[in-house]
Amino acid sequence: MVRGYHYEGKDYSTMKNCLVIFLILIMVLFGCEKSTYLVNTDTNYPTIIKIVNAERLTILRSDFAQQNIYVECSLNAFGFCDYAEDPVNAPDPPVDTTVTQSDLQISVKEFLFKNSSYTGVKETDNPEIIKVIGRNNFRDGNKHWHVQIKAQKIDSIDVLSSLLNVTIKGREVISCQGNWFPGIYVPKEFNVNEDLAKRFLIDRTVTHIGMAGNDTQ
Repeated sequence: MVRGYHYEGKDYSTMKNCLVIFLILIMVLFGCEKSTYLVNTDTNYPTIIKIVNAERLTILRSDFAQQNIYVECSLNAFGFCDYAEDPVNAPDPPVDTTVTQSDLQISVKEFLFKNSSYTGVKETDNPEIIKVIGRNNFRDGNKHWHVQIKAQKIDSIDVLSSLLNVTIKGREVISCQGNWFPGIYVPKEFNVNEDLAKRFLIDRTVTHIGMAGNDTQ
């Protein structure tokens, strides 16, 4: 598994440390199986996604809002779709009660691809809907759909923290939280010096999200 890089409300240096610690733990476990301990010298690893410059982020948020007039969310510090820091006064989309499951898939994919820079989902990807919850108790008669997209995969490797949640009203996307991560580099093999890895991990707390979603330390 590859740990996603999306952390809210934390200092960037802390976020980078959390990412490195998690992957070093995985490499130690992998190294124990192979009984080979060499220092990793791959300069392309790990992949680091940096916080967007404040001035640039303001421009991106404005472009995103203009491109998606019905969307009530915005972009986080990394430039990905997330909850808006300030309220977004988006108009209500047109009422449409004829939306089908097939229509939902089209609307979701069109939004993700059109906003690839903000969602991390490219047209060559195949985002898969794994959950749909519908509500139709709105005064205007419009139907509300909550759609969850399956987590990103790099080859056969799951990318943690990459679930996408999209909300549709009528036929228009009104909210998107989460993202996939562009340009993730995964080395073909992890070779780590056991002693260096142990010294790095001593006195550090490492949190791992298990298969059932439970945190372990």
